[in-house]
Amino acid sequence: MRTRRFLAIFLGSVAVIAITLCVYSAIVSSAFAIPSLGVNGVGSGKFVVNTDKGGGAEPVGDDRQLTGPQDAQIALENIYRQSIYELTDCMNNLSSNLSKIGISNCNGNMRKLFIECGAYASSAITNLSVLPQTDGDETLEDATIFINQLSDYSHCLANKLAIGDRISMIEKSNLMAMGEVAESFYTLLREMAKRGDYMVVAQSTGSNSNEDEQSQTLFTYPSLVYDGPYADSIKHKTISVGTEVDDDSCIAFISDKFADYSFTTINHVSDVDTDKVMAKVFECTDDKGCVFSIVLTNDCRVLQLNTNCGSQEATDDQYDEGNYRTIAQDAMKKLGFDVVAQWASKPVQGRVYVNLCYVQDNVIVYPDMVKVGIDVESKKVVGIESFGYLANHKERKLPRHFDQYSKAISHLNGELVVDKANQCVIVDDCQNEYFCYEFICMYGGDTYYVYIDAQDYSEREILKVITAVEGDYTM
Repeated sequence: MRTRRFLAIFLGSVAVIAITLCVYSAIVSSAFAIPSLGVNGVGSGKFVVNTDKGGGAEPVGDDRQLTGPQDAQIALENIYRQSIYELTDCMNNLSSNLSKIGISNCNGNMRKLFIECGAYASSAITNLSVLPQTDGDETLEDATIFINQLSDYSHCLANKLAIGDRISMIEKSNLMAMGEVAESFYTLLREMAKRGDYMVVAQSTGSNSNEDEQSQTLFTYPSLVYDGPYADSIKHKTISVGTEVDDDSCIAFISDKFADYSFTTINHVSDVDTDKVMAKVFECTDDKGCVFSIVLTNDCRVLQLNTNCGSQEATDDQYDEGNYRTIAQDAMKKLGFDVVAQWASKPVQGRVYVNLCYVQDNVIVYPDMVKVGIDVESKKVVGIESFGYLANHKERKLPRHFDQYSKAISHLNGELVVDKANQCVIVDDCQNEYFCYEFICMYGGDTYYVYIDAQDYSEREILKVITAVEGDYTM
């Protein structure tokens, strides 16, 4: 215990020094903040959804001058804010990984998850050490001790797996319990972030409930409102571009493919030339004054579409998921994408998001994905991100005997209840593709996607489904 307390104090001292050194940097960076590229999201593997976390210092205009101490206070608050967000993300990931380990039946996958837990714990400790502490409250210190213990326990069990031993049911039970505590702390942090509060105090949620009661609290509005299996699978890919098409031909292409948008002007405004893609950015204005940004690869394929038009408060009282899937599929077919809708959100800030994937002989090819946003009022597509499809799309040579569902099921944890099974292609962090059986399973009231390799029947991946008001997403 003394060692833990010393560690917390030591890290806090280091953090104070770090903050002092960072204040000037934070002031300068906020004054010269550079907006993201016009093709925001290209290569990121995520659909462009702007989420306002309340971050960033207030800009200093010509008619408003701040004194040095005021600037320093703004910079300090920005550092606290960033630490809260990063700590929240770490606790969410820790909770998710621990629950995955609890239902995993593969030593290799569990060891990978333990290693990830160590990294998340290390980042969490760093961010905890930056935050201020209320006099007389030990929540921050208790959190530091808990995360250190979790890190040590994960390291110990990872070493146990490395020498061929198995994790006992008691150890799995301990991990699931620690996962509940991590989820409880995550909930507390999310509430703090919403209020802009940087003091980690157990009573800050407005109740004096103990840790067991807090662990039962479910957070209703997660930060990710757009996801689905393997939505974030593109990291190091590039798009091969064919013969360049001239601007006039690209403008004619936009006029034809987006004829129902009633664009009155279409202008080529910039070019993108990176190690991932060569593309052209067009600014299009419709007859209502709405501005759309359309990004085409140099050989005239739609890479991205964005607009800020549409009401964020709009809802769809007659929401029909099938209707939005059809809208997305028809729109993508018109643009030349051979994809089928796999997942759709509920309305989120006036939009419904749909994931579409290429399907080859009933095999879902997750790397070949297009992501679409649909306005709930106009029912028009107002967002497209096709990097995954353009970077990965090809015909795969499917393995023989890719129909051994019963054999694959035998490699699952026996306590899982299988609700649905698919054949699919997934990709790992190193961009290696695997043919897998996808099992959608229930355990303890939660839903999991478990992927069993079709070649050697090893457990390749587990995704946990998080239910929110916007629909389900996976992690």
